[in-house]
Amino acid sequence: MKNTINSTNESDEMASLSRRTLIGGSWVVALRIGIQVLNLARMIILGRLLNPVDFGLMGIALMIIVIFEAISQTGFQHALIQSKENVYEYLDTAWSLMIIRGFLLLAVLIGCSSLVASYFNADRIGGILPVMSIAVFLNSISNPSVLLFIKKLDFKKHVYYESSGIVVEFFVAVVCAIFVRSVWALVSGYLAGSVSRLIMSFLLDKYRPRFSIQWQKARNLLGFGRWITGSSIMILVSGYLDNFVAAKFLGASSLGYYRMAYQISNLPATEITYAINRVVLPTYAKIQDDDILLKETFLRVLRVISLVTFPISVTIIFLGRDFVMLLLGEKWLPMVLPMQILGIAGLLKSLASTGSPFFTGTGYPKYEFIMQIFRCIIILVLIYPLTIHFGMTGIAIAVASSSLGMLFSWFFLSVRISKANLYEYARQLMSPLIGSIVVAGFFCFSSFCILNTSAASFVSFSMFIGALFTGAGLYFGTIWIMSRIWPACVNFYDVQLLCNFFLKGKKVEP
Repeated sequence: MKNTINSTNESDEMASLSRRTLIGGSWVVALRIGIQVLNLARMIILGRLLNPVDFGLMGIALMIIVIFEAISQTGFQHALIQSKENVYEYLDTAWSLMIIRGFLLLAVLIGCSSLVASYFNADRIGGILPVMSIAVFLNSISNPSVLLFIKKLDFKKHVYYESSGIVVEFFVAVVCAIFVRSVWALVSGYLAGSVSRLIMSFLLDKYRPRFSIQWQKARNLLGFGRWITGSSIMILVSGYLDNFVAAKFLGASSLGYYRMAYQISNLPATEITYAINRVVLPTYAKIQDDDILLKETFLRVLRVISLVTFPISVTIIFLGRDFVMLLLGEKWLPMVLPMQILGIAGLLKSLASTGSPFFTGTGYPKYEFIMQIFRCIIILVLIYPLTIHFGMTGIAIAVASSSLGMLFSWFFLSVRISKANLYEYARQLMSPLIGSIVVAGFFCFSSFCILNTSAASFVSFSMFIGALFTGAGLYFGTIWIMSRIWPACVNFYDVQLLCNFFLKGKKVEP
């Protein structure tokens, strides 16, 4: 009897943890959305002040940095979050190895800057890359305890740390752009953001690391991280091959258009989904032995992500031209079609990305590696011929195709862990899907019959904002109707949960 009571209490505790994490995660998502509104404002303002070639040069430098960071990825963060041991014993070793890695990256990036400039026919990269590599080293010496904010479910500190760099980067980049009007405004913002995160990492936590390497602990960290490293390399190939091809075969200006299109169209996948996934990773690690609760939590996460990302992606796809014309200006119109295609890719990737924390948190990082292999193979096969024939649009098609392949592999791999069937997956997606189809129909009608974006004017802005609010009303109205017609669709409960929690401070139990 005592064992039964203990088992029941443990199960209730795990269920409470799941609900608490998702509610706490809602704050993270809400604040991340606010930060991304700021980030979107930054792109719009800088898009008005700077030229596409400036964004292209910045893109080349960032691409080189990401390449070397991915190749040298350790996977320490995932290992520390997934581990059930006392991870504070590992922090000094992890920090020491990250400093060594950061110093080596700094030296390599400075040394290869002239070669990169020559390869891409962009002389200014030779000066930009060494300055930006300083930020890489600053990131490596940050307080390693920030890696544990999510593990400890300390969402407030996590958001402060993540958002501080974005806020500082916004203000520094915009102010510099007003006076400098060149790529150095972007570089200054990037460096200032890294300095801000470094300072915040030590202000937010009292832990003070010291340089010390215990080789047994280092081997334990690296043993888990080998799959993370492999996944990072696959993500590098599939996630940055498009940037590389655009820079090499189409030039820095085309890369500037493409990067702007990608950043806007992938906001659901790269930001909202990223925020939710960071929050649920430690929860998966804690409940990985409870099959029923694990499946319930995974399906709920999938449901919430689809609820948020479907309408955003539809808006990007069907109102993309109006958005670009009104907010960025006519000089950015060449990015419209690639942005719309990448909006499809962003939607597919937002769903497939739910697998990353699920696989890692349950101790199957190799599944993440397998999923990224599928994505990588598809883009490797398609990107060159499509780029030669269709330019930026061809690159976008290759990325969308690779995201579709990633989605198929995600489904089969996630089923093996969650034990959910096709009907249970469909239940989570049906309401957002039908709601998005209704909104898409309205946006198509609006673009042809209501909106007038041949020139930016007060009337055009008003019509555009009106279309957005009407689309939102149609979306949530459709979800409400679906909940009445098909009670198995519980997405409207998620809307009520979030509204009551944020507006009234109440928690709604299912």
